[in-house]
Amino acid sequence: MRVGAVNAAQEVVLPARKVNLSEFEIWAKKHLRSTDEVVLEASPNAWYFYDLLEPLVGRVGVGQPPHLTPSRRPTGS
Repeated sequence: MRVGAVNAAQEVVLPARKVNLSEFEIWAKKHLRSTDEVVLEASPNAWYFYDLLEPLVGRVGVGQPPHLTPSRRPTGS
């Protein structure tokens, strides 16, 4: 799984990196906070990760790749 992060100003705060799926839950609990928002690419296992992340962060979204690029992120949502 690839993970990465940008802040509210769309500045990269966590460069894209691979996290082994078997280690993802441990990684998420260590690195994510209740103030974070996570966006997942719509895929067959997206809802598994949604359920895993939802109690850890402020908001989780699922969307299609063309709509997930930081430059096209809706404002005020």
